[in-house]
Amino acid sequence: MAPVQQSLEIPIERNAARPETAPATRTLAIVHMLSSLNVGGMEQFVLRIAKAQSVTGHRVSIVALRDGPLAEEARRLGLRTFVLRAPSKIMRVAGCLACIARVRPDIINVHNPTSLHYAALARKVGKSRIVLTFHGEGKGGVAREPTEQEWSKVDALVAVSSAAANQMRVPGASRPIQVILNGIELSEPRVPRSTVRANLGIGDEPVGIMVARIDGYKGHDTLLKALVSLRKRGGAMRMLIAGDGAQRAAMEELAASLNLGRDSVTFLGYRSDVRDLLGASDLFVLPSLTEGLPLSVLEAMAARLPVVATPVGGIPELVEDGRHGYLVPVGDAEALASALERLASDADLRKRTGEAGFARAASDYSFEEMTKQYLRLYRQLLEQPARHAD
Repeated sequence: MAPVQQSLEIPIERNAARPETAPATRTLAIVHMLSSLNVGGMEQFVLRIAKAQSVTGHRVSIVALRDGPLAEEARRLGLRTFVLRAPSKIMRVAGCLACIARVRPDIINVHNPTSLHYAALARKVGKSRIVLTFHGEGKGGVAREPTEQEWSKVDALVAVSSAAANQMRVPGASRPIQVILNGIELSEPRVPRSTVRANLGIGDEPVGIMVARIDGYKGHDTLLKALVSLRKRGGAMRMLIAGDGAQRAAMEELAASLNLGRDSVTFLGYRSDVRDLLGASDLFVLPSLTEGLPLSVLEAMAARLPVVATPVGGIPELVEDGRHGYLVPVGDAEALASALERLASDADLRKRTGEAGFARAASDYSFEEMTKQYLRLYRQLLEQPARHAD
């Protein structure tokens, strides 16, 4: 298995000269470019699609502007990964250009606009087509807004949901935005439910789980307040919080100040066994302030869990209120507590809504179909003349 490459000193095989078209049988050289390898839905998406494309024979690399915990996951998956670790922007740009010159990709798939600046510069050393996939923006917006000239280098715009497409702000854009829905792989847990629950000290009580980066935008504080309200109502429920982030310590302190002990909430940190944790849980919670099309919700639906979430971003495109779970207003701890209470007290309701969610995920959010749509788009771009001169 190829190790993660943390520098640009390791030689990389150059691609052969490329024809003007890309027949369906030709292997493509693809670079996925993103701002960091921190733990998050977008970053997990990049690793999954890169692995799927690699398995089908394409030459896939990942270029990240900053390091993060998922670098180890990339190594485990055998993905060729470059991290532009450098003390200055000039050195990062130079490293990026050197990487692109060596890899000579057919396609650079940029994930969110933050790293578009580097991809636009990379066109100077190759004839790559640029695809920008927009996963939605955080509450603070895009860290660095691309210039109109940088946007002009993009050959195709993709959004992961209709809501994300509506969020995109592309100056001077006249071409359409294509929606390619995020997909999910359906698979069973590797560890039995009873074993996972025993390892976590969980008995027969209903268990909820939230899987999200703890960054201040996912509504962890609202969830903790809802658990207090639920306890006052006499409801019994255990909550697992999987994920890490800059606000983890603050949320742990808030839980302590609200007298929520481990019998009420357990902070698990970053976990690579999310599939098993979902299988050991009874419902899923995501009270976000903002979203694109969260993979965590799709994973929960694929695990047959009812979902309690906020109607932000693409979540209403996934979750129908009352059918696959419940949608509650942003920041409304009482409404969240009511939804949790309803599901925690009714096993038949959990089963019915969970099965409906599984059917939706299986029929409308196929990971295989999503990867086919991306490859189809890549090949269409390579069959067309370049939109602009570089």
